Amino acid sequence: MREADKIKHIEELKSVSRSCRPDLHNAELTSEASREEISRLVNAYMKKDERLSKVKKFLKQQTEIQLLRQQLDEVIQEKDLEKHSDSQFREIHSLTSSVVPPLLPYSMNAKEWTVAIGTSDCPDMDLARQHALMLQIFERNCMNYNLREQDLQRKLDEKKLECEILHREHDKLLVELASVIVRQLIEQTLNRAAQYYQDLANQAAVNHNTQSR
Repeated sequence: MREADKIKHIEELKSVSRSCRPDLHNAELTSEASREEISRLVNAYMKKDERLSKVKKFLKQQTEIQLLRQQLDEVIQEKDLEKHSDSQFREIHSLTSSVVPPLLPYSMNAKEWTVAIGTSDCPDMDLARQHALMLQIFERNCMNYNLREQDLQRKLDEKKLECEILHREHDKLLVELASVIVRQLIEQTLNRAAQYYQDLANQAAVNHNTQSR
């Protein structure tokens, strides 16, 4: 916190405490008790700033967790879609593998005939090689999706743990802040009560002296 901000906050706290402890502010807050009270209020204010910072961090962590969950769901959907595509591909392959190529006209030469039915003479048109290549690509994609899913799950677990720790710290700060506020209220109430009874005692003494005369 900058020095100017501290001074501003102290002035605000002075106005608040002045309404509760007017007896300490008659001397323009020069007594040791006044300085101690202002210091205590400033510390409570800084604890409040710390609590707000924790709350912001907590909300940020919650947002990151939601984002990670969305990414994890997207990966799972992509993986399921890939599995569905693979099952369709295997089904189509099982159907097409039983199909016998039709007899080609005898006017074609040997090279044209081998290219047409797709053999090892032309790898780009070899259905068996293309099928094996597609299987390799599919398995590689599945492995990548699994690794990505595991990585996202690990990050998600880490964020959940951080969020739980931050939540406990947040609750602890709330309890500490509530304790500070309660102590201040009790002290202010006792001071006002003491001042009230002191005024009654002074008034009784004045009345007694008046009656004695």
